[in-house]
Amino acid sequence: MNFYEDLIKDAQMAGIKRYVVGAVIQKDSLVLLLKRPKDDFMGGIYELPSGKVEDDESLDSALYREVEEETGLRIREIKRYLGFLIMNPKAGKKRDSLILQ
Repeated sequence: MNFYEDLIKDAQMAGIKRYVVGAVIQKDSLVLLLKRPKDDFMGGIYELPSGKVEDDESLDSALYREVEEETGLRIREIKRYLGFLIMNPKAGKKRDSLILQ
């Protein structure tokens, strides 16, 4: 079992069913942020390239795909895992997310 599979296993044991990945893309001292379209959900905010992990996808495959879809960039390597965030908003639908950066 690899590192990313272990993350999923731990998340499943904690009852997390939905996963999201995000990338911190850095060059020198700059970090890439994307601005959401004004007419989109949470329009106008800046965010890291990120997105949902599909049912048949590994965390790392989802990260490569999401970054390319949102930026046109291809990741050469994932340098490190920065951590996770569990979201469970009180309003609206219940959502649990594991974020891989």
